[in-house]
Amino acid sequence: MTPADSAHALASLESRLDGIHPVSFSVKLRSSEVIEAVLEGTLELEPSGGARLDLRGTLAGSPAELKDSRYGERLVGSALGRGIDLATPGPVRRLFAIGFVRLGLLELLLQVLGDKRWPDAVELDRRYRVQPLVVLEPESTRPDLAGCVGHAFTVSHRGRDFATATLWLDGDGAWPRERSQSVRGATMVTAEYYWDWQW
Repeated sequence: MTPADSAHALASLESRLDGIHPVSFSVKLRSSEVIEAVLEGTLELEPSGGARLDLRGTLAGSPAELKDSRYGERLVGSALGRGIDLATPGPVRRLFAIGFVRLGLLELLLQVLGDKRWPDAVELDRRYRVQPLVVLEPESTRPDLAGCVGHAFTVSHRGRDFATATLWLDGDGAWPRERSQSVRGATMVTAEYYWDWQW
Protein backbone atom coordinates (compact mmCIF):
# COMPACT_ATOMS: atom_id res chain seq x y z
CA MET A 1 0.00 0.00 0.00
CA THR A 2 1.05 3.57 -0.70
CA PRO A 3 0.27 6.95 0.90
CA ALA A 4 -2.38 7.36 -1.80
CA ASP A 5 -4.02 4.17 -0.53
CA SER A 6 -3.93 5.63 2.99
CA ALA A 7 -5.57 8.82 1.78
CA HIS A 8 -8.37 6.76 0.23
CA ALA A 9 -8.76 4.62 3.38
CA LEU A 10 -9.02 7.67 5.66
CA ALA A 11 -11.47 9.44 3.37
CA SER A 12 -13.58 6.28 3.12
CA LEU A 13 -13.65 5.94 6.91
CA GLU A 14 -14.79 9.54 7.30
CA SER A 15 -17.52 8.92 4.73
CA ARG A 16 -18.75 5.76 6.50
CA LEU A 17 -18.89 7.55 9.85
CA ASP A 18 -20.93 10.29 8.19
CA GLY A 19 -23.21 7.83 6.40
CA ILE A 20 -26.92 7.08 6.69
CA HIS A 21 -26.61 3.89 8.74
CA PRO A 22 -26.41 3.86 12.54
CA VAL A 23 -22.92 3.28 13.95
CA SER A 24 -21.98 2.64 17.56
CA PHE A 25 -18.78 1.59 19.30
CA SER A 26 -16.99 1.52 22.63
CA VAL A 27 -13.97 3.73 23.21
CA LYS A 28 -11.18 4.33 25.70
CA LEU A 29 -9.25 7.61 25.53
CA ARG A 30 -5.91 8.26 27.22
CA SER A 31 -3.59 11.26 27.20
CA SER A 32 -0.44 12.38 28.97
CA GLU A 33 1.96 15.34 29.14
CA VAL A 34 0.17 18.70 29.34
CA ILE A 35 -3.26 17.12 29.98
CA GLU A 36 -3.70 13.71 31.59
CA ALA A 37 -6.94 11.92 30.91
CA VAL A 38 -8.54 8.50 31.02
CA LEU A 39 -12.09 8.36 29.67
CA GLU A 40 -14.12 5.32 28.67
CA GLY A 41 -17.60 4.82 27.28
CA THR A 42 -19.62 4.69 24.08
CA LEU A 43 -20.48 6.81 21.05
CA GLU A 44 -23.49 6.30 18.80
CA LEU A 45 -23.89 8.04 15.45
CA GLU A 46 -27.52 8.15 14.39
CA PRO A 47 -29.15 8.10 10.93
CA SER A 48 -30.82 11.43 11.77
CA GLY A 49 -27.38 13.06 12.00
CA GLY A 50 -27.33 13.14 15.77
CA ALA A 51 -24.84 11.56 18.15
CA ARG A 52 -25.10 10.03 21.62
CA LEU A 53 -22.01 10.26 23.79
CA ASP A 54 -21.48 8.66 27.20
CA LEU A 55 -17.97 8.95 28.69
CA ARG A 56 -16.69 8.69 32.26
CA GLY A 57 -13.26 8.83 33.88
CA THR A 58 -10.78 11.51 34.85
CA LEU A 59 -9.60 14.63 33.03
CA ALA A 60 -6.76 16.86 34.24
CA GLY A 61 -6.80 15.20 37.65
CA SER A 62 -10.52 15.53 38.36
CA PRO A 63 -13.52 13.24 37.77
CA ALA A 64 -15.20 13.72 34.43
CA GLU A 65 -18.51 12.68 32.94
CA LEU A 66 -19.82 13.66 29.51
CA LYS A 67 -23.13 12.52 28.07
CA ASP A 68 -26.01 13.76 25.96
CA SER A 69 -29.41 14.70 27.30
CA ARG A 70 -32.79 15.57 25.80
CA TYR A 71 -32.27 13.12 22.95
CA GLY A 72 -28.90 14.59 22.05
CA GLU A 73 -29.92 18.25 22.23
CA ARG A 74 -27.35 19.05 24.94
CA LEU A 75 -23.96 17.81 26.16
CA VAL A 76 -24.01 17.71 29.95
CA GLY A 77 -21.84 16.46 32.78
CA SER A 78 -18.71 17.70 34.51
CA ALA A 79 -15.05 18.09 33.52
CA LEU A 80 -12.06 20.25 34.39
CA GLY A 81 -13.63 20.99 37.76
CA ARG A 82 -16.81 22.56 36.43
CA GLY A 83 -20.27 21.63 35.28
CA ILE A 84 -20.91 21.17 31.56
CA ASP A 85 -24.18 22.09 29.83
CA LEU A 86 -23.71 22.92 26.15
CA ALA A 87 -26.41 23.12 23.50
CA THR A 88 -25.80 20.82 20.55
CA PRO A 89 -26.02 22.80 17.28
CA GLY A 90 -28.32 20.52 15.32
CA PRO A 91 -26.96 17.33 13.72
CA VAL A 92 -23.38 16.69 14.84
CA ARG A 93 -22.68 13.38 13.12
CA ARG A 94 -20.67 15.12 10.38
CA LEU A 95 -18.71 16.95 13.07
CA PHE A 96 -17.83 13.69 14.83
CA ALA A 97 -16.87 12.02 11.54
CA ILE A 98 -14.40 14.80 10.68
CA GLY A 99 -13.11 15.05 14.24
CA PHE A 100 -12.64 11.31 14.62
CA VAL A 101 -10.41 10.98 11.56
CA ARG A 102 -8.56 14.29 11.55
CA LEU A 103 -8.29 15.21 15.25
CA GLY A 104 -9.07 12.15 17.34
CA LEU A 105 -12.05 12.08 19.69
CA LEU A 106 -10.17 13.36 22.72
CA GLU A 107 -8.74 16.40 20.93
CA LEU A 108 -12.19 17.22 19.51
CA LEU A 109 -13.79 17.04 22.97
CA LEU A 110 -11.02 19.13 24.53
CA GLN A 111 -11.64 21.82 21.92
CA VAL A 112 -15.37 21.76 22.69
CA LEU A 113 -14.74 22.02 26.45
CA GLY A 114 -12.09 24.71 26.04
CA ASP A 115 -14.17 26.88 23.71
CA LYS A 116 -17.41 26.08 25.59
CA ARG A 117 -19.15 25.52 22.28
CA TRP A 118 -19.30 23.06 19.41
CA PRO A 119 -17.24 23.98 16.33
CA ASP A 120 -18.93 24.33 12.99
CA ALA A 121 -18.48 21.21 10.85
CA VAL A 122 -17.86 23.23 7.68
CA GLU A 123 -15.17 25.29 9.37
CA LEU A 124 -13.61 22.17 10.93
CA ASP A 125 -13.47 20.59 7.48
CA ARG A 126 -11.80 23.70 6.08
CA ARG A 127 -9.21 24.09 8.86
CA TYR A 128 -7.86 20.57 9.27
CA ARG A 129 -6.22 18.42 6.61
CA VAL A 130 -4.43 15.08 6.71
CA GLN A 131 -1.31 14.17 4.75
CA PRO A 132 -0.56 10.41 4.68
CA LEU A 133 3.07 9.48 5.29
CA VAL A 134 3.53 5.71 5.33
CA VAL A 135 1.60 2.45 5.73
CA LEU A 136 2.63 0.26 8.67
CA GLU A 137 2.35 -3.38 9.64
CA PRO A 138 1.89 -4.15 13.36
CA GLU A 139 4.97 -5.16 15.34
CA SER A 140 5.23 -8.77 16.50
CA THR A 141 4.84 -7.47 20.07
CA ARG A 142 1.28 -6.38 19.27
CA PRO A 143 -0.71 -9.58 18.55
CA ASP A 144 -3.88 -7.60 19.32
CA LEU A 145 -3.33 -5.71 16.05
CA ALA A 146 -2.68 -8.80 13.93
CA GLY A 147 -4.23 -8.35 10.51
CA CYS A 148 -4.57 -4.60 10.93
CA VAL A 149 -2.98 -1.91 8.77
CA GLY A 150 -1.57 1.28 10.27
CA HIS A 151 -1.97 4.58 8.43
CA ALA A 152 0.54 7.18 9.62
CA PHE A 153 -0.21 10.79 8.72
CA THR A 154 0.31 14.41 9.70
CA VAL A 155 -2.54 16.75 10.56
CA SER A 156 -2.28 20.39 9.54
CA HIS A 157 -4.28 23.30 10.93
CA ARG A 158 -4.58 26.25 8.56
CA GLY A 159 -1.53 24.96 6.70
CA ARG A 160 0.68 24.45 9.78
CA ASP A 161 1.63 21.13 11.34
CA PHE A 162 -0.71 20.35 14.21
CA ALA A 163 -0.15 16.66 15.00
CA THR A 164 1.23 13.35 13.81
CA ALA A 165 -0.98 10.28 14.15
CA THR A 166 -1.27 6.61 13.32
CA LEU A 167 -4.71 5.07 12.87
CA TRP A 168 -4.93 1.28 12.81
CA LEU A 169 -7.76 -0.15 10.71
CA ASP A 170 -8.93 -3.76 10.68
CA GLY A 171 -7.94 -6.12 7.89
CA ASP A 172 -10.89 -5.09 5.72
CA GLY A 173 -10.02 -1.43 6.23
CA ALA A 174 -13.56 -0.83 7.43
CA TRP A 175 -13.25 0.16 11.08
CA PRO A 176 -10.55 1.50 13.40
CA ARG A 177 -9.01 -0.41 16.27
CA GLU A 178 -6.54 2.09 17.72
CA ARG A 179 -5.08 5.57 17.32
CA SER A 180 -1.86 7.09 18.65
CA GLN A 181 -1.18 10.80 18.31
CA SER A 182 1.33 13.45 19.29
CA VAL A 183 0.07 17.04 19.28
CA ARG A 184 2.25 20.12 18.78
CA GLY A 185 5.69 18.69 19.44
CA ALA A 186 4.52 16.10 22.00
CA THR A 187 2.85 18.67 24.27
CA MET A 188 0.05 16.09 24.41
CA VAL A 189 0.34 12.40 23.61
CA THR A 190 -2.88 10.45 23.19
CA ALA A 191 -3.95 6.87 22.64
CA GLU A 192 -7.47 5.85 21.67
CA TYR A 193 -8.87 2.32 21.57
CA TYR A 194 -12.07 1.29 19.77
CA TRP A 195 -14.04 -1.95 19.89
CA ASP A 196 -17.51 -3.49 19.68
CA TRP A 197 -18.36 -1.76 16.41
CA GLN A 198 -22.03 -2.08 15.44
CA TRP A 199 -23.40 -0.86 12.11
